[in-house]
Amino acid sequence: MANKRILWVDDEIDTLAKPYSVFLSNLGYVLKTETNGQDAIDTFSSENFDLVILDEQMPGMTGLDVLPVLKRLKPEVPVVMMTKSEAVDTMTSALGKQIDDYLVKPVGVPQLTACLTKMMERQNIVRETTNKEFIQANMLLSSSIATSRNINDWNRLYESIVDWELRLEGDDTMNEMLLALKKEANINFCKFIDKEYATWIKNPASAPLLSHRILSERVLPLIKNKTKVALVVIDNFRLDQWKKIRPILAEDFDISTELYCGILPTATQYARNSIFSGLLPRDIKKLVPQYWVDDSESEERLNKYERELLTDYFERHKMSAVKQSYYKVGNNDSAEQYIKKFGGYANNDLNALVFCFVDNLSHSVTNNVMRDLLTDDAAYRSVTLSWFKHSKFHETLSLMASKGYTIILTTDHGTIRVSDPVDIKGPRELNTNLRYKTGKNMDYEKALSKKTVIEAKKPEDIGLPTSSVASSFVFANNDGFFVYPNDRNEYVRVYKDSFQHGGISMEEMILPLATLKAKKNK
Repeated sequence: MANKRILWVDDEIDTLAKPYSVFLSNLGYVLKTETNGQDAIDTFSSENFDLVILDEQMPGMTGLDVLPVLKRLKPEVPVVMMTKSEAVDTMTSALGKQIDDYLVKPVGVPQLTACLTKMMERQNIVRETTNKEFIQANMLLSSSIATSRNINDWNRLYESIVDWELRLEGDDTMNEMLLALKKEANINFCKFIDKEYATWIKNPASAPLLSHRILSERVLPLIKNKTKVALVVIDNFRLDQWKKIRPILAEDFDISTELYCGILPTATQYARNSIFSGLLPRDIKKLVPQYWVDDSESEERLNKYERELLTDYFERHKMSAVKQSYYKVGNNDSAEQYIKKFGGYANNDLNALVFCFVDNLSHSVTNNVMRDLLTDDAAYRSVTLSWFKHSKFHETLSLMASKGYTIILTTDHGTIRVSDPVDIKGPRELNTNLRYKTGKNMDYEKALSKKTVIEAKKPEDIGLPTSSVASSFVFANNDGFFVYPNDRNEYVRVYKDSFQHGGISMEEMILPLATLKAKKNK
């Protein structure tokens, strides 16, 4: 009980709550107070609380205004509404917005004690119930790993795992069980991809939705139907991160979500170029070689030609009349510039927009501050959510929706927290990505025998180009990352437990694709 923290929000806080501070302290509670709604929201979002006591009638933002914001931020934290009356309409409104209990002023010690006891016991009951449900679900999920036969099975399994990750945040014991289950699932998912991926490339009719078919199968039909489309790609964005921000967007948008499979390698220059070109990487190199970028190029050039690839897509489909634009948002300043310029894009048939923050975040591994901040998947989700709340992202989507755009929101690939170093040897010109390697004269036989990598000796069979006859690709499975034996200790020191992409895992390949439309009553 000693660590239980209460946030009490009331414009008359000095005369109402302060007298209770000693009483609450004796019961083992830590009391934090705020006098207005906005300060309460800021404090609630930046600190952890076990309970909120919220005054219904305050100047400015009322308790009823603050309540949905708190529930959106942390729905698991109970909120007790403080009111001066038990008016039916007030309580109906509050209950509809998910208050957990209410107290009528003036509040006596017995009423306050009973309420706190009930709320805290409720939390324990919820936690115990959740743990029991997970133990039962864990058995079903383990069974599903063995019985998953197609991509739809794997989509359902991965989404269930993600949902449990979100429910179990903060429970170290249950999370340890879930992490072990997810690792087992990823091992089997990699075997599935090794068996099926080449077949998908060879027989597109039997394949799931892949990166290079998003334009043709999700965007083009809308444009042909005279619907204006905004294609928004968040670079390096996972399903769990999407589920974190979705509830906030759901206040303003009607949302439908599906899962699609990202192509290999799960790296920006392959996957995102495929999205904007509508082509597999081998076909980009064959059909528009002037826009192909090799792995040897510098990082900033890897997506240099996305605008040109998008234009070429419509030219190849004899739809040059389609008015379209492409814009890359690297930070809030560039987002602000886009918003200011949007009047010039508002009548386009298609506006394509790339947001780079999440990818920049995952690449900040060598920054010690960020390394300390991104300690696990929950922390990664939390930082992403913080970016979403304080960036221009939501404002940008709302602006596009207000101009009649249907928004297709997706990503090019996800990322995985790596922990297992995989030895590889190769020539000096070998590419630098830690999750896949391409080139000739590579030695990874030891890793292959341990089944920690998947090789593609004929890259064209999986839709990839070859730079020479002897070139091949090799992908790290599950949470592996490539290291060179002569620099092994240094690689492990710098990159172990960092977030990487390019290889094969559910996190990198099973991706969200959402359709957003402005709510009609907004």
